[in-house]
Amino acid sequence: MAYVNGKQVTSVMDSEAIDIFWNYLDRYWTDSSLSTVDVFTKTFDSTAKTIMKKSTTSKDIIKIICIIVGIVIVIGGIIYILRMKFKRDKEKAKETIEILKTPLDKSDDLREDLAEVKKETANIIADAKSADRQVKECEEEITKYTTAAQNALKAGNEDDARTLIAKKQQYESNLVSYKKTQELTHANADKMRQMHDKLVNDIETLEARRDAIKATVASAKAQEHINKIVSGGDKAKSSMESFERYEKKAEKMLDAATAEAELNAHTSAASTLADKYTSNGSDASVEDELAAMKAKLGL
Repeated sequence: MAYVNGKQVTSVMDSEAIDIFWNYLDRYWTDSSLSTVDVFTKTFDSTAKTIMKKSTTSKDIIKIICIIVGIVIVIGGIIYILRMKFKRDKEKAKETIEILKTPLDKSDDLREDLAEVKKETANIIADAKSADRQVKECEEEITKYTTAAQNALKAGNEDDARTLIAKKQQYESNLVSYKKTQELTHANADKMRQMHDKLVNDIETLEARRDAIKATVASAKAQEHINKIVSGGDKAKSSMESFERYEKKAEKMLDAATAEAELNAHTSAASTLADKYTSNGSDASVEDELAAMKAKLGL
């Protein structure tokens, strides 16, 4: 894990305190059971406890108090930021789920409106067709009575012709009303068709937009999954860097132990050599005393 100290860190923490802090962060960062907040919380807590165990002066106490205050502020800031981010992400996810789960007919009732428009359009179209039939039948009746009146006149039956013409005029009067109804029903049918087509287009547009939202959400989820994988890779890389630091520390400890062993071996060899020559002197003294004792005894 790579570290960068802030510019102002030395104003509240000495080098020893900084080393203690990074050592605890190394230890807790590799613990997969801890969240980011837990890692920093335990790091700051352990650092404070360790620093408090050291022998302190009045200046140290003031410095420790400043560190604790700074730690509290930092922890509070981190927790606040993480909680706000979590809250926003949760609200956004909830809103997205609600959008995707809400059926179209419940969101704006367009499909219910479409069903009603279809029904009304069908009725008005039926009225228009009925008006067309009335106009056609009335025109046929007018033609029929016109022809009959003409034939009556040709046959010399003027009274019959007069009766037929009167009947024809009634149909002509009705035709005017029928044509007005026909024009009105066709206008209404055209408006209903336009409304129907607009609703169909709106529904298709909304469905297309919802599909686009689903596709966007799917892409976002895929990206989040990739981000988690990449984040996991970064964490693994940080862990490897931590292991490399520990490995270097272990190598340094081994080198120191080896050097100390070599120094001890050199001291031991010199001591052995001194003992060797010292013991030889002691043996010579014994031999001299033994020889004097033999001479005294005449042996």
